[in-house]
Amino acid sequence: MIEIYTDGSSRGNPGPAGWGCVIFFNDKSIELGGSFECATNNQMELTAVSNAFSFCIENKIKNNEVIIFSDSKGQCVQAINEWIYNWEKRDWKGSNRKPIKNTDLYKEILQKKRKIISLGNTVLFKYVEAHVGVHSNERADDIAYAFASGEIPDLAK
Repeated sequence: MIEIYTDGSSRGNPGPAGWGCVIFFNDKSIELGGSFECATNNQMELTAVSNAFSFCIENKIKNNEVIIFSDSKGQCVQAINEWIYNWEKRDWKGSNRKPIKNTDLYKEILQKKRKIISLGNTVLFKYVEAHVGVHSNERADDIAYAFASGEIPDLAK
């Protein structure tokens, strides 16, 4: 099993922004993160997921259960577990027939999710409440916040 905690942060919405991931893989913890000059919090939440998926693909994760924990219930957990397939069928429009926001990121995530599944993995997003002491979620948040604040945190490799 691979466990991944993701988070995003922006200083202003939009504003300077960052994303962070904590990945538990092969009995070790690996941390990823990055920054953008100007983005929204939701864009960073999705960017963290996309980068976590890239990690799985680059490391040729096969025949595993990949669980992504996010404190972004609507933008990540529900959207990527459920809604994304209907959006794709409706040409990336919501049930209100209006274009969904961040379509480019959702398309990228869906493509990567399908690649991970094609390698024999299962992918499941789970909601974790923010700021309630879940250590790995707090760490992903700290990484994202540091990058959004112009700092470069020490990341576990």
